[in-house]
Amino acid sequence: DLISARIDLRGLGHGAVARLAETILGGAAAPDLITLLLDRSEGNAYFVEQIIRYLQEESFIEMSRDGWSLVKRLRSNFLPGDINTILVARLDQLARKVKEIVQTASVLGREFEIQVLARMLHDANVQMYVAEAEKAAIWAPLNDMRYIFSHGLLRDAAYEMQMRSRRRELHALAVDALETLFGGDLRARYAELAYHSDHAGLSSKAQSYYKLAAKVSSDLYQNSQAI
Repeated sequence: DLISARIDLRGLGHGAVARLAETILGGAAAPDLITLLLDRSEGNAYFVEQIIRYLQEESFIEMSRDGWSLVKRLRSNFLPGDINTILVARLDQLARKVKEIVQTASVLGREFEIQVLARMLHDANVQMYVAEAEKAAIWAPLNDMRYIFSHGLLRDAAYEMQMRSRRRELHALAVDALETLFGGDLRARYAELAYHSDHAGLSSKAQSYYKLAAKVSSDLYQNSQAI
């Protein structure tokens, strides 16, 4: 029999938030900063990290006698209202080319391949910009060829902040890149190609790739996926 269990995860407490902040900042956080992090993150560790990085990038914190603390004379609404707004603000702080790379990569999903991204952009400096985004904690390498966004919410923010017309263009570029790079054997890419064709508005091509992807799944007895 299958055993089903529900685990309710509580948010981090005051002490845990303080320790996490110290790890990220490289030094103790002052009580006012810990209180802010706890209130605005509701104990969500990822939100704590993103708020801290936003405060760092905006120079809203400084070292004080009590540790890292909010700078004085901040207006009351200095922090964006929700985590998505903070993520968008962080992305907007990136250099123009790095931001473009991040937004392009977001079209490929939370995980992406460097060679596909490079093919879409036709830019010899892609690896350098990818490294810059890694330094900004936007993503991390899975191996030499694949990267993963630090969180699905960050990928979603990068994707949604683009105009729909621009996203369609990028999905079309993804189709072209996949067909060019893996044209010798596309079987493992049919579902991916169908998805990008669909979102690029390439209806006929999407229908063709969906059918091919369904046939591959059916042959592997993955019937629910085939449907």
